[in-house]
Amino acid sequence: MAERLRHSVRPGDLIARVGGDEFVIFLQNVERRRAQQLSQQVVNDLKEYPLTQDGQTFHVGCSISIAMIERNNPFTPTEIVSQADLACRQAKIDGRNRICIYELVGDDLANVHNDLQWQLRLKAALKNNQFVLHYQPIQHVKTGETQHYEALIRLQDGDKLIYPDAFLSAARHFSLMTEIDQWVISTAIAELSTWRRDLPNLKIGINLTGSTFIETGFSDFVLRELERHHVPADRIIFEITEQVAISSFSDAVPQIKALVDRGCEFAVDDFGTGYSSLSYLKRLPVKYIKIDGVFICKLVESEVDQTIVKAIVDIARIMGKETIAEFVGDEATAELIRRIGIDYAQGYHIGKPTRDSVTLACESTRKPHTARA
Repeated sequence: MAERLRHSVRPGDLIARVGGDEFVIFLQNVERRRAQQLSQQVVNDLKEYPLTQDGQTFHVGCSISIAMIERNNPFTPTEIVSQADLACRQAKIDGRNRICIYELVGDDLANVHNDLQWQLRLKAALKNNQFVLHYQPIQHVKTGETQHYEALIRLQDGDKLIYPDAFLSAARHFSLMTEIDQWVISTAIAELSTWRRDLPNLKIGINLTGSTFIETGFSDFVLRELERHHVPADRIIFEITEQVAISSFSDAVPQIKALVDRGCEFAVDDFGTGYSSLSYLKRLPVKYIKIDGVFICKLVESEVDQTIVKAIVDIARIMGKETIAEFVGDEATAELIRRIGIDYAQGYHIGKPTRDSVTLACESTRKPHTARA
């Protein structure tokens, strides 16, 4: 591929492979139209002249983005490459094998600056350990016991607590999710190691993104962290969305199985809003199905939601999986999910995510209790 790129551009242009199957080409003294022509030539060359090796022919496509460096350019080289990366992702979304020019229109300049500032803030947060985990209880519906908590990331900015909705989009854009996920895994396991002295049966749920989950060596990383902190693998529940699990099914199943074989458990998060493919669900080695909150938040008023939730519970029970209802916000909803037969409840009625929720719950894990908002 590198050799083909050399033939497609001018002799003085700089070509660099930045990782995986990603390349960057730096073209000097070109206007937008010429940059588009050279990019289109690369796309056409790949279409017209397949690559051949060992008697086999490979049809290789590519998505190309263009970020122009104008006079009085206000951006750093890193920011410009990040702009190109954003445009390249858009080219892939639009159908691949095409060219996308990074455009700054209207408020885009301010938005780009905002995203780029988040990139710097997130890198600094990782370096300076500014992230913190809060834990939300997940209650067993029949017994009222709480021995399972979900770890949720926050960014501590002085006295201010910043929620992930504000920064995860930028983290994905700038490929920082793997580092953030690894921080969450390491920190959650380390904190669980301390709490296990008083709460040996405690389990922690950890969310995983797609980029981290299919990363080579992910399962080895998890097992090393468990061994380092002397935490049994069966105390960890990894949560993945059904979109991630199914869209990368061939990569997901081996990763899940490698950790399940060592004792870890898995949950399919936000179930019901993505693919909801029962054939895939049947083949995924997961223990829990987390029913998306969109079906739970108005469960008492909506007969349609009740029917859907009952169907999910029935299917899960037949498959030998347990169910967790998210967004349980009041006692009426808690009572209804109990009647429907859901196994676990999570939401503000059960308990809000807090830094000390696990400590406060020491007593609740020893005896059944009635949840209060």
